[in-house]
Amino acid sequence: MLFNKFLLVVLALHVLLFYEASGQNGKNVAAKIDNDLVGIWKMQEDTDKHNYFVVEKSDEFTFSLTYMNKSGNNRGLEHFTSPYFVVNNEKFIQVKGLNYLVRLLTAEKFRIVAAIVDDDKVFKLSDSDLKTHLASNLQNPSFYRDTVHFRKLFTLNEKIE
Repeated sequence: MLFNKFLLVVLALHVLLFYEASGQNGKNVAAKIDNDLVGIWKMQEDTDKHNYFVVEKSDEFTFSLTYMNKSGNNRGLEHFTSPYFVVNNEKFIQVKGLNYLVRLLTAEKFRIVAAIVDDDKVFKLSDSDLKTHLASNLQNPSFYRDTVHFRKLFTLNEKIE
């Protein structure tokens, strides 16, 4: 149970990692990082005040994410990166190794809201079929499982160019 909550936290925080690039009328374009997302973030649903996420630049299109758990059963840290894509102006993060997919609902300088996709089919589809499947389910409430919220604790002095 604790491990599932941890995976949910990790997945949700991947939402913090990427921001859509402009072009092609916002349809299925590559992701480009957002300077405002570099920092230290806390998931509001996580009641352990010692847990947080560090989001740093990995390259122009990818962030490096480290989950810090200072006092729980999973004491230590976990490190992740994840692909990002845009479908009909909606932002998604896919965590292939953990079989999670997240839709970024709101991304502001100090606040993030994300929805977790609840459809195992998405992990068996090709990239083009996945984007078609997501586009057809964007407005389907049963397509999503949980909504999670993040607040920024600190901004890191990392310049992203």
